[in-house]
Amino acid sequence: MIPEANRLTYGDNRLKFNNFNLSSGNQKLELRDDMSNVEKDHVGILFSNFRLQSILSYLNPEDELATGSLNGEFVLEDIFNKMGFSADMSIDDLAVLQVPMGRLTLDAQSTDGDLYEMDLAIKGSDVDLDLTGDYQVSPDAANLNLNMQLNKLNMATVTGVADDFLSDGTGSISGTMDISGTTLEPTYNGQLNFADTGF
Repeated sequence: MIPEANRLTYGDNRLKFNNFNLSSGNQKLELRDDMSNVEKDHVGILFSNFRLQSILSYLNPEDELATGSLNGEFVLEDIFNKMGFSADMSIDDLAVLQVPMGRLTLDAQSTDGDLYEMDLAIKGSDVDLDLTGDYQVSPDAANLNLNMQLNKLNMATVTGVADDFLSDGTGSISGTMDISGTTLEPTYNGQLNFADTGF
């Protein structure tokens, strides 16, 4: 459903929204330019019980890439100059290729122009992962400074996602990994532990 009073206007390098939201049942997506916690000109995208598949089906209508219930906000700041973004989002009941993952949370923000801090976590019965750190955007490739704490990853989840190549996964993987370098040439330094793994 789209409210009759919805309006989007553009002028002086600024977008303004009035009652601009889309809803279907308990799903809602809203665009705003007046969020109280954001000082710069911005476009805020607010999600409430929004089905992830509603977005991904436009990219790939044949396969169910991922499902879950998306809540939170994604904010684009200063979009007509030096654009940055922040995110405070969660996906409940996340599944990838119909394989349950758990709950994903993302907290990300620009701290100094091209430098972004992020805190991402996936918590479920078969997956327990934390990814923290920062990355710096550059014209060629982003510079990475990330740490991954893989508390648990059951092999059944790995083989479920990669069932074209692997099957009947048993056991689990854990470990820690520092990720540096760039997005074009990443460097990994850490250790993975395998507990009774097989496939």
